[in-house]
Amino acid sequence: MSGQKLTEEEFFKFISALLLDLSRIYKKYKWVMLWYINCLRNNNLELFKKLGSDIGTDSTAEGF
Repeated sequence: MSGQKLTEEEFFKFISALLLDLSRIYKKYKWVMLWYINCLRNNNLELFKKLGSDIGTDSTAEGF
């Protein structure tokens, strides 16, 4: 709120607290939380050009 940037440690603490709070809320409503870690988006160029994005051609990328 002061306009200063968060340190890397503060940022990760915030993200951790946010995900923990969201997971508690999701559990209350019996919702599922999906995490897409290291996802390779729209990796089939032919289908992407023909049908666009978000058609199920995403996959896990190799390495980090």
